[in-house]
Amino acid sequence: MRSENLEVKKTNEEKKEALSAQFAAEATLRRVHAAQKDDDMPPIEAILAPLEAELKLARSEVLIFFSVYCIV
Repeated sequence: MRSENLEVKKTNEEKKEALSAQFAAEATLRRVHAAQKDDDMPPIEAILAPLEAELKLARSEVLIFFSVYCIV
């Protein structure tokens, strides 16, 4: 029982970390969109593509953890 509780706690911590990473990436996206009027900026696609890929990865990791460790 105790190991199950520790596993749930670990899963919850990993979910929090993934969500924090997602929020940080989204904040970066907002800053990029706000600054895209700058002429010195690289093409917006070059900035957004890796961030969007990272967001997709973080979201899929959260879904995997929930599907593996949480009984609904």
